[in-house]
Amino acid sequence: PLYLAIAAVLFAYLVEFTQYLKLVEILNVQDNVILRTVIGSSFSWGDILAYTLGGLICYFLDRKNYVTTT
Repeated sequence: PLYLAIAAVLFAYLVEFTQYLKLVEILNVQDNVILRTVIGSSFSWGDILAYTLGGLICYFLDRKNYVTTT
């Protein structure tokens, strides 16, 4: 559960980092609605906080379920 939670949060951070770098503009796809939606176009510290909290919550819930079932 720990490795999976870390991987998911790191992936979310990577996506947010590409938004910080304005990858949509670098790739010149700002007019493509689908790519702009998938890649994202705005960086937010609130998103970073939400990804972190979500990863922690999922980890602890999964860990709790693992401990009670074994």
